[in-house]
Amino acid sequence: MITGCYRPEWCDLHCQNGETITALVFVSQDQHPLIEADTCIHRVAPLIARASGPLGTNAQYLFALEEALKKHGMADECLTALAQRGRELQEQAKQAYPQQGDWWGV
Repeated sequence: MITGCYRPEWCDLHCQNGETITALVFVSQDQHPLIEADTCIHRVAPLIARASGPLGTNAQYLFALEEALKKHGMADECLTALAQRGRELQEQAKQAYPQQGDWWGV
């Protein structure tokens, strides 16, 4: 939200057990210049694997989101696949450029 890429919004979420909960979600601003329109995993995973900002890395956020969803029984296959690809890319970068340290968030 610091960059204006996302706007906070309260939404009703419908759980698998039929329960409805209200949650704060962050909706991307489609017209923002920092938003990647192509959401294909092969396009966004490399961006996420190396992106960082004043609050940390994009990969850290992705991995934390993945864990939080799992913890609450809300695992998301697409998000898990994206996180796995991000981990793979980070490991490849770590092996290829060990002198870069934590540049890739690993």
